[in-house]
Amino acid sequence: MNEQRFKTRREIADVFGVGVRMISHWMREGCPVIYTGRVHRPGKGCHPRFVVEDMEQWLRKRSEKKRDIMDSFFKKS
Repeated sequence: MNEQRFKTRREIADVFGVGVRMISHWMREGCPVIYTGRVHRPGKGCHPRFVVEDMEQWLRKRSEKKRDIMDSFFKKS
C-alpha cells in the first residue's frame, strides 16, 4: 500500500478547504473511503483514509447529480 497516496480525514479536509465535519458528512453520503487499522469498517479502531483523485471524481459526479436534480425541478414550473 502506497501510504503517501492515502490521506487522513484532516489532510483531505485541508486539500478541499473544508472542515473535518464536512468530510464526516461526505462519508455518510458515500464518498470513497478505505478503512485501515484494527477494524476495517466504521467505528472504534478504524482509520479512514482517502485518495484525492477518487474524492475529486466523487465530488464532480455528486455536483452533476445535484445540478441535474435542480434543473429538472425548475423545468417543471
